[in-house]
Amino acid sequence: MLESHQIRTLERSEVEALSYGDLVYVSRKGKAGYEPAMVSKLAIPGVVHLVMCWDIASKDVTLPYATYGTEYHLGVQNGLFVATPGGTIHVFDKRDRDYPGVWIEVYSGECSKPSTVAMVEHIPGGEGLCSYTPANHDAMEKEFREVPKDRIINQNTGRHIAETDYRELTEGTAALTGCEYTVSPGFVTRAWQKPDSDDHSRTFHVGV
Repeated sequence: MLESHQIRTLERSEVEALSYGDLVYVSRKGKAGYEPAMVSKLAIPGVVHLVMCWDIASKDVTLPYATYGTEYHLGVQNGLFVATPGGTIHVFDKRDRDYPGVWIEVYSGECSKPSTVAMVEHIPGGEGLCSYTPANHDAMEKEFREVPKDRIINQNTGRHIAETDYRELTEGTAALTGCEYTVSPGFVTRAWQKPDSDDHSRTFHVGV
């Protein structure tokens, strides 16, 4: 049986939008834990009909939308869990319409709080080539070097930067507010070396 942190509770609107054959986990008042079930018989108005996977005594269950949140809850598996010798890797949906992607975190040892190690997302474009931190020039240069030439575009024309302009571009000019260049739409992986740190590296993927 899945543990509570492995389940994401659905909103009622999500329950009403379930499809035939969807796998859900049922938490009912007076019963401990979550029971796996399959959604069926969607034609019945005002209810969700489930075929329970484990509970033979109540194999077929009809639950009204009206009592959702008081008598029962439905959930779905909150991402993918992979056990490793170093801990459990958890990959789950960011649930961000503008920046869709996944978070990757690790549960290690006896620690119940996970550590974020990476995030993979699709950005709509417009991200700066580097931040303006003149007191930490090394950080500016590091961020600037993370962006490959094929992911740099002119934000006014949408065209990729010309080779001659790229050779003249520096972290100093790239960080200025008036810089005409920006990161193009596409995939990026952000990785954290230490938990609870703002410092991370960016890999802007090309040809994906």
